[in-house]
Amino acid sequence: MKSESQKIARNTLYNSAGKLWNIGVNLVIIPYIIHRLGIEQYGLWALAIMVGVSFTMVDFGMFAGMSRFIAQSVGSGSAERMSRVVVTGLLLYLIFISTVALLLLFAVPFMVDSLFQVPVGLRETAFFVLRLSLLLFLLTGLSTILHSMLHGIQRMDVANGILVGVSIVQAVATVIVLESGWGLTGLIGGQVVAAFLSLLANGSGVVRLIPSVSWSIRFADWELAREMVRFGWKLQVVSGSGFLTDHLNKVFVTAFAGLSGAGLFDVSIKILTAVRLLPLLLFSALVPPVAEYQAKGMHEHLRQLYARGTKYTIGITFPVVVTALLATPSFVALVFGPEFDAVVLTVQVLAIAYAVNLLTGMGTSVGRGIGKPELEMQYALLVGLGNIGLVQVFGSVYGYFGVIAGMAISIVAGSIYYLWRFHTTFQGIVGGFQSTLGRNLIPASLPALFVLGITFGGRELDLWRQEIAQWWNLSLAIIIVPIYILFMYRWYFDEYDRRFVASMLPFRIKATT
Repeated sequence: MKSESQKIARNTLYNSAGKLWNIGVNLVIIPYIIHRLGIEQYGLWALAIMVGVSFTMVDFGMFAGMSRFIAQSVGSGSAERMSRVVVTGLLLYLIFISTVALLLLFAVPFMVDSLFQVPVGLRETAFFVLRLSLLLFLLTGLSTILHSMLHGIQRMDVANGILVGVSIVQAVATVIVLESGWGLTGLIGGQVVAAFLSLLANGSGVVRLIPSVSWSIRFADWELAREMVRFGWKLQVVSGSGFLTDHLNKVFVTAFAGLSGAGLFDVSIKILTAVRLLPLLLFSALVPPVAEYQAKGMHEHLRQLYARGTKYTIGITFPVVVTALLATPSFVALVFGPEFDAVVLTVQVLAIAYAVNLLTGMGTSVGRGIGKPELEMQYALLVGLGNIGLVQVFGSVYGYFGVIAGMAISIVAGSIYYLWRFHTTFQGIVGGFQSTLGRNLIPASLPALFVLGITFGGRELDLWRQEIAQWWNLSLAIIIVPIYILFMYRWYFDEYDRRFVASMLPFRIKATT
């Protein structure tokens, strides 16, 4: 299993490098956009992006589905099967996005006048930005499907190289258009150019790396299309839940706190995306190998993959969340300014909720890989519907922070439900709860609770002055988190884990005599 594990780990590292770069660029460019446009116009921009995201998410789970079906084709070694998957998947996606594009185009006046309640002075700009966002995400959606094919053949190096290149183009275009005074209209135009280049790059990568694929329409297989839809619609429910919690809540925030509230919420979600990045990347390269293991009957490999992956998820999630809780006040004050205090509390509350949610990651990856995402669909429905109800109830009473409270409760409750159901249903494949999650949670949580107890307990006892508390938290994060990681490496991970980590380093430490 070592070589397979190393391939998964290298692909995860490629995904990590690409995503870290992309998020780093975003965290640099967002304060600049807010400075140039103001928080209200940035809120409108965030809502336009939300509309585009809803557009690309109506794909019947095609991104995850294509990765899985491509991986199965690689395992079978059939060029004809690969051609059928590629051609059928692209045709399905084009049908879906064309339908949704028309619906959203007719809905733009309703969004401007009623849903987002855009001020009169921004209405004309809002119409232009929202309409052009449909073209932006049409291009982005097609590019994403091609990107998923590169994931399916496990060429994450190429996929993330393209991601980095496109993010550079987007950042440069953003600076050019805003410095030229073109505002939101120029910003959306620059994004369209970058999306078109991304489509060309991903398409070229697929053509070059899968030369055996025929793009002829004769390979359209409607029986395969039905199979893709049967698998993908369950993942569509999952994507819809993510849309409700991360994006549709911007609409609720706008209703309770205006466009400025939407801007603050969007900044919080961007920071949380960075916080969740490292744990999520553990799962980013898993679906294709799980599908291969299942197809080849390598059940013991699958069990070991799940057990080790769960252990690493817990070991990485806890220090990341501790860092977020400690460092967010200083980071937000330094990058965005003291008027963004609402962002600090939002990030801290949701970081805890997402820590619980991240524990479901290995289960959802295995469920998708073996072609049984039903439990994930049920859990996503629970989170999504619970989010709508709780956000409306708490938001109507407590405003902005009521939305955050409802969101956090729905995420935690749904995640706990999924963990229980998954280990009950698939115990024969991955083992029971006690043998995976249970035995790893306590040793990983003790040092985290100790660090947080020192920090927040000291603040309550007024052991340091308020004016230096933020810098104290940042210093504590810088000092304690490496110690925490060392503790995990020495006492939480076993000899196999340590050797595996050493094998992935770009250098070797040789003994000297």
